[in-house]
Amino acid sequence: MEEINVRIVKLDKMRAASFFGFGQQPEDEAWRKLEEWAKPKGYLDDLEHHRIFGFNNPSPSPVSPNYGYEFLIAVD
Repeated sequence: MEEINVRIVKLDKMRAASFFGFGQQPEDEAWRKLEEWAKPKGYLDDLEHHRIFGFNNPSPSPVSPNYGYEFLIAVD
């Protein structure tokens, strides 16, 4: 297995907008929502200032093919 460089960084407080998807491919649904909202505002043109984070919410389960995914984008 290849070693990767991992580090934990404490982030400063930030304000963020949240976009949620649920289903078998929730990342796509959540991304479409984020993009529809953020692109007209120019947020996707400056990703250093408007960082994007994503995570499972809720996590996948062995009893269902559906799970959730949430994106956060820093807005100021």
